[in-house]
Amino acid sequence: MPELSPGQFGDYQVGGHRPTSEGDEWGYFHEADKAYPGIYSGTKYPSYTSKQADAESMHHIVRAKGDPDAKVTMYRAVPGHVDRINPGDWVTASKTFAENHAKSEGGSDWHILSGEAKAHELTHSTDSINELGYFPKKRGK
Repeated sequence: MPELSPGQFGDYQVGGHRPTSEGDEWGYFHEADKAYPGIYSGTKYPSYTSKQADAESMHHIVRAKGDPDAKVTMYRAVPGHVDRINPGDWVTASKTFAENHAKSEGGSDWHILSGEAKAHELTHSTDSINELGYFPKKRGK
């Protein structure tokens, strides 16, 4: 993967923080229990977003459990001039979360991008089941 530099992300980074590129600490999308122990057995986690967004993310988390090659549709809210999702971007598996983010952080010109990733290309953050890091790579494990 190419080296990531803060300048490549433009002016739409929220809060200036980046997702972690390695899922070893908090897990990749298909192993959400590393970030959220008990999540597959119904343990509830605090929600800072809508119940609909949480339900959408949980649907995809459960569907991808144990399958690193599971296909996951990812979404990202961006300003109008942005036309792609970059390696190292924050993304979400919930379209509702992306739409809400565009409304709260963006302006009227913001829109939602979507793409497909494999579960092993998405990392958890432990901040929210709706926030993921996108790190496309060849499967080496």
